Amino acid sequence: MIVIPTVKFMPWVQERVPALEGSTPIAAAKRPNGRIVLESLLRQFEHDADLAALKGLRPLDVDALRALLGMTDGVFDGGRHER
Repeated sequence: MIVIPTVKFMPWVQERVPALEGSTPIAAAKRPNGRIVLESLLRQFEHDADLAALKGLRPLDVDALRALLGMTDGVFDGGRHER
């Protein structure tokens, strides 16, 4: 069983994000177009996490964030999002 540290991510996933056209990450994950932009942000986070790890810093757990948002399969998740 995977334990997701939801408390750590809750402030960000509930904030309106300009890059998501003012939507929250949770709301964006429920829309096809929102998922595309959210996937781009998550990939940037993964890149930044890799750079942090190379510098010996503690990287963001992007896998846990993806799980919280239902984005473990990237943009396409087998049709679980709302249309």
